Amino acid sequence: MRTSSQSARFGLAVLALVLGFGIIAVSAGSAEAAGDKRVCGTLPDTGYYNFIKAKNVSCKIAKRVSRQAGKNFCGHRYENCSVEPGDLKKGHTSAKGWGCEMKIGYEFFRAKCVRGDQKFVHESAV
Repeated sequence: MRTSSQSARFGLAVLALVLGFGIIAVSAGSAEAAGDKRVCGTLPDTGYYNFIKAKNVSCKIAKRVSRQAGKNFCGHRYENCSVEPGDLKKGHTSAKGWGCEMKIGYEFFRAKCVRGDQKFVHESAV
């Protein structure tokens, strides 16, 4: 049977253990977020693919920036990017504070964008 002082010490030890794990989990989460890399979408295999490789940015934001970069580079309705098979249109544009290198081909799209320590590549092809 435990005395009240033993119970109090046991309770404090459990509390310290829980807080210690909480601090470790929070610091590990911050370390992961600092070098956060992710891949989203359908990767190249055979046929169609559409993926985003991102570092220090979410796929959702990368997709929004990529869409805006495509509109800035090709026009609001993509009328300036009519490309024949075998041709490739290259250039630079900016979107939402990001600098983007664009490549547009026949059924092909690539946007490589950078802002500070954040970067992503969005690529799609049929």
